[in-house]
Formats: sequence, C-alpha cells, structure tokens
Amino acid sequence: SSQLATEFASITHIRYSHSHWCSLLRDREGMYFYKPRPRDYHRAEEAPEQLRQRIKATVDAIQAMGIDPERVKWGFSDEVAAQRHVNNARFWAFEPHLCRVVNTDRGSQSFFGFYGLNAISQLVTLADGKTEAITEALLWVKSQQTDGAALIIFWDNATTHTALNTWGWEHRIFFIYIPAYSPDLNPIEKIWKGVKRWMTEQSMLKNMDELVSVFHAGFDQFKDKLSFIKSWWEQYGEEFSGYSPMPVSNTLQ
Repeated sequence: SSQLATEFASITHIRYSHSHWCSLLRDREGMYFYKPRPRDYHRAEEAPEQLRQRIKATVDAIQAMGIDPERVKWGFSDEVAAQRHVNNARFWAFEPHLCRVVNTDRGSQSFFGFYGLNAISQLVTLADGKTEAITEALLWVKSQQTDGAALIIFWDNATTHTALNTWGWEHRIFFIYIPAYSPDLNPIEKIWKGVKRWMTEQSMLKNMDELVSVFHAGFDQFKDKLSFIKSWWEQYGEEFSGYSPMPVSNTLQ
C-alpha cells in the first residue's frame, strides 16, 4: 500500500495518512488486505481435477459392487502431532510486557482424526505412527459408524497410507488419495488448525495426560461443524452423481 500511496502522491501531489490511505483502498476501491495462503510450487495445476476424477471413480466402484450408497460413510482423515510447549496465544491487557507461565518441556503426542462428511467424527490417540496403530484407529472409526456398510476416507499419500489399499478392501474401507502437495483439499487440516489455536488459549499443560485431554476437548469443539466442509462441497459435491452423502441442511451451516 505504501508503494501505491507514493505513486498516487507523485501524480496528484496529495498524500494521505497511512490509515486513511488503507481505508480508501478498502472501502472505495474494494481492495483486500490479507496474508496470502501458501501454496507449494510442487503442486500440480490439475490437482483439483485429479481429485474430481478419483471421487467419480470411487462412486462408480461402489455402485458396481452393489453397496447401498445410503450406507456408505464418507470422511477426511489425517494424523497430527500436538506439542505441550506450544503456548503462543495473544491476549489483550491494560498492562504492558506481561509474562505468561508456560511449560517448555519437550514432548508431543500423535493423534488420528476422522472428520465425518455424513459420518460420526472420531479422534484416536496413537501409540505411534506405525501401520498397526493406524489400522486399529481405522477399524475403531468404522465400528462407530451407525449402519455403515463401507467407509470411504480422503487422506494424503503418506507411505503408511498407500500401503493399506489391499487391507482396506478386505475391511470395506476405501481410500481416496488427496493429490500431492495439496493439503488444502483435505478439510481436516482446518480442524487441526482450529484445535491447536484453541489449545493455546487454555491453561498450562503440565504433563502428557493433560495434553491428550485438552486435545480431545478441542477436537470436540470443532468435529461437528460442517462449515469447514462447505467450500469443499461446493467445489466437489457434483461429482457424487446425484448421491449426496452430506445432509442438505448441513451444507449451509
């Protein structure tokens, strides 16, 4: 904005204050002031189209297998590691230079999350990030789905994920892989961001048990908010060929 203000002043010989100039750009010219969302240069331009094709192929496969689409549960999954020493929330106060007592001990805990589209969202505390722990988490998530004949999960291309294709078919858990370098196409990333921000606003985490408890409480704050999926559904919902796994009323939340 300062560069624009300088150019404007050189032409009109009028110089506005910084706040007034920003107001003019925003209110009169309709410009936006924001922090651009980072995008990895490795990401393919056709990533959204790749995801559309994968959704359509999965829907076709379900129909070919004769699975009742109304009993298919859809959702987004990912693993995340939470740290107890991340305490960077900002606070308003009338006194300057206040300190906040925090725990700087190193320590993290891994979780497996499932953010349901038409399914019950779940969070599982992982013993580790190995395949066995992830398969146990997947089976637990599937067992919690009411009247679910199959579970379809969107997640990334991690090695521990791509190795589970055959195992998944055996348990009627099917995977749709998010194109590489495209975490923005997986709405659960918004859940993790919200939970971690919420955690920084809580009291000091003294030990790992408190970390686990607080992370689960944070997940409960966001797991039923389908607003995180709204923009995703607007972009990809038509690929479900008339079958809507997401209740229409919830798309507007």
